[in-house]
Amino acid sequence: MERPDEAVNQSERARDLDPFDFYANRDLGQALYHARRYDDALRQIQRTVEMFPDNGLLYDQIADVYEQKEMFAEAFASHQQALSLYQDPSVTALGEAYKRGGYRGYLLKQIQVLEPGHPRGLTLARLAHMYAMLDDEPHAMSYLERTYEEHSPATLFVRTAPELDSIRSSPRYRELVRRIGFPQSPGEKN
Repeated sequence: MERPDEAVNQSERARDLDPFDFYANRDLGQALYHARRYDDALRQIQRTVEMFPDNGLLYDQIADVYEQKEMFAEAFASHQQALSLYQDPSVTALGEAYKRGGYRGYLLKQIQVLEPGHPRGLTLARLAHMYAMLDDEPHAMSYLERTYEEHSPATLFVRTAPELDSIRSSPRYRELVRRIGFPQSPGEKN
């Protein structure tokens, strides 16, 4: 609902009530990320990794923060750590793609790995994220629309996800926000 301070405060309260709970710690890191408090998010997620070092999702969250800070080598390394923990067989091919094409090549290879078949749920959101990072609004919007059609929980973060900033001015984006039922921001009413 675009109330980042309230989200952070509630997440801090949840974490304070149960300081060793995975979800409370992870969600606080996400709230800080969506509030664009990247250094705070990074510290919180890294503290969570100290408690739960074998959780690949946390390394993907760290990579997301690094992307927003334009620290692409670190983002790549964090994604690769997550893939290793997931025992994903594409880790080697993705490493080669990064060596050949940098972070852009890495994202393109990730898309090539994820798109075949029938991606669903969070994979759709991840594809939208990658296409938005590549400034490919048509593909990013296609995947965001599919997250909505499938009632994916990822749809809840369409308004606040920093990785989608590059497509927020798109008429398709504004129409999707309207269909979801979110109130329009002042800048979107035109």
